[in-house]
Amino acid sequence: MALDRRELLLLVDAGASHTRAVVATPSGNVLGLGEAGGGNPFASGGRAAGAHLLRALRRALADARRPPSSISLAAVGSAGVGCDGTGRRRTERLLRRLLRGARLLVEADVSAALRAALAGAPGAVVVAGTGAIVLGRTATGRWATAGGWGWLFGDEGSGQWLGRQAIAAAARATDGSGPATRLAALLLHQTRSSSLWHLVQKAYRERWTPADYGALAPLVTRAAGGGDHVARALVDIAMRRLAAQIGAVVAQLRLRQPAVSYQGSVFAAGRIVLDPLRRALRRGQLVAPALPPLAGSLWLALESRGVAPAEAAANFVRQLPPELRGLGHA
Repeated sequence: MALDRRELLLLVDAGASHTRAVVATPSGNVLGLGEAGGGNPFASGGRAAGAHLLRALRRALADARRPPSSISLAAVGSAGVGCDGTGRRRTERLLRRLLRGARLLVEADVSAALRAALAGAPGAVVVAGTGAIVLGRTATGRWATAGGWGWLFGDEGSGQWLGRQAIAAAARATDGSGPATRLAALLLHQTRSSSLWHLVQKAYRERWTPADYGALAPLVTRAAGGGDHVARALVDIAMRRLAAQIGAVVAQLRLRQPAVSYQGSVFAAGRIVLDPLRRALRRGQLVAPALPPLAGSLWLALESRGVAPAEAAANFVRQLPPELRGLGHA
């Protein structure tokens, strides 16, 4: 069933650090924006993640000056939903508190990221924001993932992994068991800590979340860009781990030389991370993302109604604020 141009869409990208919602028309005109904290229940806790999701939706509706009843279709990419659909019903129940009459399309945030990065084409995407995961999809719809095991058991190459590794490297430099690094001074300044011991105590006492550690990742890429050997080594390790996950997905799907794109805040550092990723990539061609993750939710909404999404997606991205036109987050 085709979309009526008067209908309104609610598009959501719920990552581990931020939840962003947009009220838009089927032609991609942006009417309202809303933002709240992380929407991943494994990173923020189930109750907090749910509250953040609803807060972002309400803020977008308020910004658009539209009631919840005006939304005909909501498309949501959520870090709390697996590619196999795990967690979808929980998210749908939450959305129904606000959107009682709307059609709901809920999927993993990495699925939206892949659709946006390759404009609906088959291939693979590596997402490295607070967390990290690789998803690949064939032309026939077969899919496979690697990584995405969460901050306790995986997420190598993610923002939180880089942040935690930076603290560990600074600790080794401080006690003399590892090489000197600028990371120690950068971390102390960023966290307003008087010493590394003070920083570590703060992290334990305040029970830092993955998002807290992920906020330290830009210090690593900045130090690496400035020539710090320890920071460069961390970035190289991170990109090799992500390349290995890409290789695992490519092998599972028996793809020959697929397009491989990227999304997430880690890649905002540009060549300092992309060059080592490209060097480590054994199979696949690294390509820049065509669209940011939020556009993946618009793409899903329009395709579900049989509407060609390319023109509307381009219009949509042009109207987003600059911070949402980039590589997105996880």
